[in-house]
Amino acid sequence: MADRYNKDKYKFKWTKELIFLICGIVVLIVVTVVLSLPTKVENFLNKWPNASLSKETVFEEVDENKLVNLINDGGYVFVYYATPDEEEASTNMSLIETKATTFDIENVYWLDSTSIYNANEEDKELREYKEDILNREEALKGVDLDNTLSFWVFKDGALVTDYADYKDSNETNSFEQVVNKAFGDAYKGSLN
Repeated sequence: MADRYNKDKYKFKWTKELIFLICGIVVLIVVTVVLSLPTKVENFLNKWPNASLSKETVFEEVDENKLVNLINDGGYVFVYYATPDEEEASTNMSLIETKATTFDIENVYWLDSTSIYNANEEDKELREYKEDILNREEALKGVDLDNTLSFWVFKDGALVTDYADYKDSNETNSFEQVVNKAFGDAYKGSLN
């Protein structure tokens, strides 16, 4: 009687068709997951919901290490240093994109200042905090990281424009004027 039950058991067998079917299902799942992930541009636009930016934005998020490398590589490097938490930041971002398009500027890098902007006064008084900021500012060619709404332009590894230097002067004091001048200088330089 035991032999009768052994004959009725089905023995599983891997076939080419079954292997292809399983591989196809796995590929379909992986492709679906990858396509559903947001792109870098979509992630960036989600961080700035109040800014009127196009899907082909000139902005690219950058961290400090990459920014230092870009600066050291030479050429023009435009940086908007702000946090989405600042009210004026979205307006300035939209203005920068409009002006960049006008002057055929392809890339403007956004450096997030949220950690500085949200730092409490007690932390800012700590020696470690001050030393960290000074080291970071030195690596970034002397920019003012405590001024969390700024626009910087680097040319051939040197800081040539820092909005913080202009905003209190009589010469040029509006953000738009500083951006126009910076992009205009780069545009004229590209024509030569």
